[in-house]
Amino acid sequence: MKYTGFLLLAFSISCISCSTVKPYAYESKGFLTPGNSGLIEEDSVLIREIDPYKSKMLEIMSEILAVSAQPMEKGQPESLLGNFVADACFERANLTISEQGKLKADFCVLNNGGLRSALPQGNITLKNCYELMPFENELVMLTLSAESTQELLNYIAAKGGVPVSNLQMKINGSTAESVLIDGKPVDYKKNYLVLTSDYLANGGDDMKMFQNPVAIEKTGLKVRDAIVEHLRNLPKQPLTAKADGRISR
Repeated sequence: MKYTGFLLLAFSISCISCSTVKPYAYESKGFLTPGNSGLIEEDSVLIREIDPYKSKMLEIMSEILAVSAQPMEKGQPESLLGNFVADACFERANLTISEQGKLKADFCVLNNGGLRSALPQGNITLKNCYELMPFENELVMLTLSAESTQELLNYIAAKGGVPVSNLQMKINGSTAESVLIDGKPVDYKKNYLVLTSDYLANGGDDMKMFQNPVAIEKTGLKVRDAIVEHLRNLPKQPLTAKADGRISR
């Protein structure tokens, strides 16, 4: 006898915009209940009821967003995946921020831990983006003091490199050297506008320098949505990510 448990939750399934579709799927091969050593048998009636939603969800998630010339994986001190995601977030968030009439971010800093899957060579689908970024984290912009900016840059060095955009630096032990922001030498006497995720802004991954910013602005843009919209709006195919030496040792 076949035993299986399957639960599919579909929200706003009639919409196909990434900003409005919030698909969540849970699949199990079966589960135990207290006092029962066996698995729960599948409910054929329930399976028939959810099959149409499952099919629609699979259709939505199979949307091809772009074509990649090579696989992209995370790594240090920089990586194809880290560079791509940071650049995508920086580009889309600054577009959103400028439309709101606000000052754009000077650079973007993310973390490798948030990148949960590689992107494949060939077709990149919406499903790939949900696997890459399964969290509902949003992008926020922090105004950091000169002291906090220096602490952040040295944190990146001590970590061995994290995904960044519009920032270049060399790692010397736990110290950041030869730092360029927007192609210009860093000025440790001024504040900088840093784009990051709300998870990191709250001190996640030990980013304590983010917890007391001069100011904080919400962009209203999820990290995953920024990646998806960047892929959808690529002017040239196939996508070719580059390791450009933005962080080196």
